Amino acid sequence: MAGIVLSSAGSALGGSVAGTVGSFVGQTLGQIAGNAIDDKIFGPTRLPDVHGARLADLAVQTSSYGKMIPIVYGNIRIGGNVIWSQPRD
Repeated sequence: MAGIVLSSAGSALGGSVAGTVGSFVGQTLGQIAGNAIDDKIFGPTRLPDVHGARLADLAVQTSSYGKMIPIVYGNIRIGGNVIWSQPRD
């Protein structure tokens, strides 16, 4: 909450003193000071830990013998299937 209040006050004060650039600088400094106050009162904000699939688990395109080609109706996202590729040596 202090970040919002000090950001607005810094923007108004900086704008009255130095115009548009002063408004931006005042807003930024007010936001930094307000966030520091909020962190002291409420504790630092922390992003939640995210658990789940990772990029290594992603298989966007596959190549397999005898796999059916999907038929879909409407708008749907499906992984691609390589119809033909050169064999590896």
